[in-house]
Amino acid sequence: MGTHPDPDKLDGSALTEYIEKVWEAIDLKDDAKAWRLWDGSTGFWRKQWHVKWRERQHQLIKDYVEEHSKGAVEIEVVDYANECEQLRKHLFQ
Repeated sequence: MGTHPDPDKLDGSALTEYIEKVWEAIDLKDDAKAWRLWDGSTGFWRKQWHVKWRERQHQLIKDYVEEHSKGAVEIEVVDYANECEQLRKHLFQ
């Protein structure tokens, strides 16, 4: 737990599987949003959408942890300032 494949490095069936898993996760949280994304005109089924979405999710994780941490934990978060994937891995250890 704590790692996700980089969509920028996926192609073919591996990318399709990744996108479907992301869609299923969104569907569990907000089924109306998931169905809006299903439409091909949203860009959801393209790799670039997922690269940008992943960057946004990493930033949201970092912002949340920064806002809710104090002391030594806050210092650790700052150490991961530009490495959101590494911060995510660290948090799930």
